[in-house]
Amino acid sequence: MNFFRWFEAHRNPIVPLACRLGERQVTDRVGMAEHAVVALASTIPILLPKLIAIADALGRRYLRLRGPRRMPAMSHRASDVSVVIVTWNGASLLPRCLTSLRSALAVVPGRHEVIVVDNGSTDDTASSLAADFPEVRVIALRRNRGFAIANNIGVRRARRDLVLLLNNDMVLPESSLKSLLRHFHDSVVFAVAPKVEQPDGTLCEGHSWSHFRDGMLYFANERQYPGGLMIDHSAPTLYAIGGCALFDRRAYWRLGGLDTLFAPFCWEDDDIGYRAMKRGMTVLYDPSVCAVHDNSATMNSAAFSPAYVRAIKEKNLLLFFWKNLADPPFLAAYLAAVPGRIELLKSRKGYLELLAYVLAFLQIGTVMRRRVCEAPWIRRTDGDVIALTGAARHDAKPTGGSSR
Repeated sequence: MNFFRWFEAHRNPIVPLACRLGERQVTDRVGMAEHAVVALASTIPILLPKLIAIADALGRRYLRLRGPRRMPAMSHRASDVSVVIVTWNGASLLPRCLTSLRSALAVVPGRHEVIVVDNGSTDDTASSLAADFPEVRVIALRRNRGFAIANNIGVRRARRDLVLLLNNDMVLPESSLKSLLRHFHDSVVFAVAPKVEQPDGTLCEGHSWSHFRDGMLYFANERQYPGGLMIDHSAPTLYAIGGCALFDRRAYWRLGGLDTLFAPFCWEDDDIGYRAMKRGMTVLYDPSVCAVHDNSATMNSAAFSPAYVRAIKEKNLLLFFWKNLADPPFLAAYLAAVPGRIELLKSRKGYLELLAYVLAFLQIGTVMRRRVCEAPWIRRTDGDVIALTGAARHDAKPTGGSSR
């Protein structure tokens, strides 16, 4: 049950509930909502292992019935690009983004297209685009459907072999697309992501890798280690940031697109990249291309309170693990650690994090279906993906600092 698909991303019952829990956590007040969240979260360590075991048994049965499945080779891809930009009340951000995009597309031969998905905006987005950027196709949605759904709608309307997903607050250098496109001569490449920096040069997104410790799969990114080892050549990475990355459109749909399980936002790009890697494809990070990001201006707007964003991020992190973690030793260690994590949150009065567990568990039926359906496609284990992205760290050429 995906509760968030019934409401607008910024206007649903979880918004005031998350805000209330966040406020009370600071003031140490406890009410009916806190007691309910604690009671519901306390049942999860009992039910979660049983439900995942059922899903995995069904997945093994499904694998035997269907046999192993393989992603077809992504060959003969034209260099034409469909650009999909999801915007919500971003009329002031779009001109700079689209102007830089014009320049980047102009230096790449081909029949390109730009699609802007207006995600229920209440500003003058549509009219300003018609006046200043008539070449742009606008898809107007009546309400804010969230990140995954809006992007999938845009990609569904795309007509080119390659799709660039782009945030409305992203600025591309002129040579960016030409540099990213060269990687798609390799038929196993699913997506390529550039380095992303803030206007002041602070790193927003770099190379990503992971490690498993204490029953948890930890994601790491170069932005977390300023002054550390930075990869200076193309290398496999865990995911391609959904705000600025080039994807193979057909492979995107064979993976089901961005999973609406993660509505309304966060972790969709991590999920599709990680699943692509486990299916045997490659997700690349190219630091020779540097896009400029205005610090997630849309998501940080007043409509999304910090408590709400925090609850959603925690919910979707849990869903990512429940859906994708499959190596038996890793999965067993993770599930064995869940009761202790729940008890620790209860002792610390971490009501927002406990709410995230409850919200994620409401979607356990969808998680189980996803695990079953993914079973025939897996070509790499979680350990393989960890090793593949970790090896890139060891092979990197140091540009200063120490290895992480």
